[in-house]
Amino acid sequence: MGIPTASSFNKLITSTGKPSSQAQTYINQLIAEAVTGNRPEQITTPAIERGIALEAEAIEWYTLLTDRTVEETGFWRHPEIDCGASPDGLVGEGLLEVKCPINSTQVATLRKKTVPSQYVPQIQGQMWVLNRPWVDFLSYSNELPPFLVRVTRDEPYIAKLAEEVAKASAAVKAETSKLKDML
Repeated sequence: MGIPTASSFNKLITSTGKPSSQAQTYINQLIAEAVTGNRPEQITTPAIERGIALEAEAIEWYTLLTDRTVEETGFWRHPEIDCGASPDGLVGEGLLEVKCPINSTQVATLRKKTVPSQYVPQIQGQMWVLNRPWVDFLSYSNELPPFLVRVTRDEPYIAKLAEEVAKASAAVKAETSKLKDML
């Protein structure tokens, strides 16, 4: 709470490495969390519920296909910058990130044959925070073919991401301190 996390790094940087137009809104949210100790209410949708329901099945499919062990893990903090990530699993020296989208989104991913752009900051951010060389990205549907691709580190992108996350983290810390002094 109150720190940038990989699942929302796309609110700080785009998949092309440009600062996101959502950055200030996200920073304000993080400041509010840090000052009040409250998180915004979590909105659930059928798509979110579907993803939660299918994640274990998707991980089981991955382990059967790849003959790799997926180790459950929790939240990891970056060693130098106040931010973190929680991948869906540790796989040897790499990571696993699973998405279980609605069918039309799965079809779009299968047609493009690439990681959807909104997940690039999250995936690269996970590799950065955990210092891992790759992420196996799995887009899974129980009604359509799965999409599995290994994504490796993009160091120029990670440098830009680290810069944006560091700026956001510093802003959250400074503004939180100011607001707490006003209370």
